[in-house]
Amino acid sequence: MKTVMAFGTFDGMHPGHDFFLAEARKLGDRLVVSLARDVVVLKLKGKPPRRGEEARREGLAESSSVDEVIYGDREIGSWASVESLQPNVIAFGYDQKELKQEFINWLAVKGNKIELVDIAPFHPELYKSSLLYD
Repeated sequence: MKTVMAFGTFDGMHPGHDFFLAEARKLGDRLVVSLARDVVVLKLKGKPPRRGEEARREGLAESSSVDEVIYGDREIGSWASVESLQPNVIAFGYDQKELKQEFINWLAVKGNKIELVDIAPFHPELYKSSLLYD
């Protein structure tokens, strides 16, 4: 079974998220989403998410593309969820360049062989959380 993993905050589902998840799901047999913890969102974005992690998890669980939702790591850069899950593929959104580079650096140290795939944007001028909810 080929497992795909994706990361994100998903603070208010919109068509861009739906597209990302559907495209990620096509890459394997199972899609597991690592949902950013509230404390991590605060550290990365300088403000808490609009919706708490439980509400965001429930929203993701409703997606027909998602097979499982797990909570992400509490420590930025630990990648414990990746080590635990051992995915075959990790899908990155077009706006996750920094996250992807940090992951590549971690992979170089760990020596893990995981396929990395970039998912193209879906009308980012319309469907981007920072445009819709800030």
